Amino acid sequence: MISNSNKNDVIELIKGFLIGAIILSVFSATQKFFTYNKIVIELKFYIVPILFGGITGTIIKKLFIKRKNLIDEIKKDYEEMTEQKDEIEALYSQLEAYSQNIDALNNELNFNIKKYELIIGSISDFSITKKYSEKEFLSEIYNLIKDIIYKFDSGMIFIFENGFVKPIEVDGYDYKGLIDFKLEESIVNKIYPENNIYKIENSSIKLIIDQNRMDQFVKIVPNSKEILYLRLEFKNKLIGGLFLELDIKNNESYNENDLKVMEAISSIIESYYEANVYQEFEENKLIEIVEAMTNMLEFHDKYTKGHSLGVADIASRIGKYLKMSSREVNDLYLTGLLHDIGKTFIPYELLNKTDKLTDEEYEIVKEHPSNGAKVLQSINSLAKIRISVKHHHERWDGKGYPSGLKGDEISLETQIISVADAYDAMTTDRPYRKSLSKENAIQEIKNNCGKQFSPKICEVFLKLLDEEGFVNKELNRTF
Repeated sequence: MISNSNKNDVIELIKGFLIGAIILSVFSATQKFFTYNKIVIELKFYIVPILFGGITGTIIKKLFIKRKNLIDEIKKDYEEMTEQKDEIEALYSQLEAYSQNIDALNNELNFNIKKYELIIGSISDFSITKKYSEKEFLSEIYNLIKDIIYKFDSGMIFIFENGFVKPIEVDGYDYKGLIDFKLEESIVNKIYPENNIYKIENSSIKLIIDQNRMDQFVKIVPNSKEILYLRLEFKNKLIGGLFLELDIKNNESYNENDLKVMEAISSIIESYYEANVYQEFEENKLIEIVEAMTNMLEFHDKYTKGHSLGVADIASRIGKYLKMSSREVNDLYLTGLLHDIGKTFIPYELLNKTDKLTDEEYEIVKEHPSNGAKVLQSINSLAKIRISVKHHHERWDGKGYPSGLKGDEISLETQIISVADAYDAMTTDRPYRKSLSKENAIQEIKNNCGKQFSPKICEVFLKLLDEEGFVNKELNRTF
């Protein structure tokens, strides 16, 4: 069947044919009238104009139909595009709303990431790379929490001492007033039995403290509406607590995320106390090992007695002067005590020989740094100092042993031990010579600065010697 649209097109084409034929026939008749001065009506004179006019009219009409159809298609496409535009605009509005939500979530995520980066970044500092006192550690913890949970107006971290609150750090509290008030541990435990967010209006403190003490208490504490509280515990023993408080005029509130952050911090606190217990045990064990090894060396080499302690004392003082960490200073002290431990492998007669050593004997003596390093390598708690023990006879100019290291190829710790060892050795008696005077020993250090010794460490050593001198209290000997 022919569609209505096609029927209309056929009708329009017929109209075009007729209009074209009529127009051209009228034009032809008019032309003939002016030519012959009469009206010519014979059909034979109009066949060609009728056919030509009809065909021309049909073609023109067809073009108009195409134009109309094209315009209709354009209108239709425009209407569809308008509808699509409305849909796109609606989708864009939705996307913009989603984008804003994502930005908000992203900001919150970044903020939370920053929080946990602070927490994670602090783990390596607390009880691992540096030994803090309890007060220093809790102060650091308090400052860390303040950086992470920014929405607070006042706060306090404290420990319990003799059954009372002892503040470590406070913001917004009357520190002296707290000390004088003597807030009992039992009261804190009753009011704040767990890690939680507490509303001041619901606090039971008024039921526990009598009115006279309550009047005193409100004068030393901030006027808060809400408290975020963390119990400081280790092995189920309550050590203290931490408050972060929001002022009564503050529109903020604490949430579960803040509480989770506090609880994450509590893991660091527990790790610190755990590490301290373990470290105390390890240090006691390490001291016993070092003492046993030093005693063994002193028994083997009577001239070593006091020398190791002297080197340890000088080296640790240089380390402190250079503001090295307490752990690094401790390692310098241990290295000083054990730097000659490899001498236990040298025969007693050779080590205490009063005559000049032969070349072969000297080569045997030169093995003691490497042998000492091998001994320490097998003891995990002392393995870290073996490098300085192995290389304490290296020289700045590269002419030392056992590896011929030069300049800054020699570690800073080893550079320190080298100067301390040389100075103490020169100022103590040896089997083959008497000790040098302090003045002569200092001159030897100066003469070999930049040759045998690090220029930097020489400068520090001489400056420290001039300012303090070196006195080994245990030996009552001035270096």
